[in-house]
Amino acid sequence: MTSVVLAAAIVAIGAGTYRPLFPPSPNETQIAVAAFSMDKTPATNAELLAFVKAHPEWRRDRIARARSGACCRRALRLRARGAR
Repeated sequence: MTSVVLAAAIVAIGAGTYRPLFPPSPNETQIAVAAFSMDKTPATNAELLAFVKAHPEWRRDRIARARSGACCRRALRLRARGAR
């Protein structure tokens, strides 16, 4: 199998405040969010499937549910860059 690695453009997102439409509690109407970076374009379903097939430890049923979405996308991005 031949793998193709595409360079993803990474954008920086500045720190800010998130105001959820349905706050988790009356005392949490604003949530501080630290600065982070993310890919400019999302991973496709095909890219995510190929990653999970190659790395079954990242299957949704093998990691904590609260972390599954973000961690899988981050792992895919890091693997695409050759990081471990």
